[in-house]
Amino acid sequence: MKIGDSVKINQNVIDEDFENIKIENCQGRIVEVEVLGEKDLILVEFDSITLKFFPESYILTAFETAFDYSQIIVSTEDVTLTQPRDTQEDVIKIQEELEQKYNNN
Repeated sequence: MKIGDSVKINQNVIDEDFENIKIENCQGRIVEVEVLGEKDLILVEFDSITLKFFPESYILTAFETAFDYSQIIVSTEDVTLTQPRDTQEDVIKIQEELEQKYNNN
């Protein structure tokens, strides 16, 4: 796996910071790879479709706690390569919309 690859989060993977948020089947692009030997980690930036479907409570909590809702660190074992569902421009647009809507609350 390399930077720019699109990935889908596997079944039964949870967000360790927000255990009540199911991230299985969420998709995004790899923006960073950290090689740690047996268990490599990747930073995944969620795609625009995933971002649109996050619960409002998740996004509000993220802004209140300065948590980055748009990315997640997972093991390469937690994802499967897939085809992109959007463009990077789509991601930037929805991130800007969410920032404008929720960052002032």
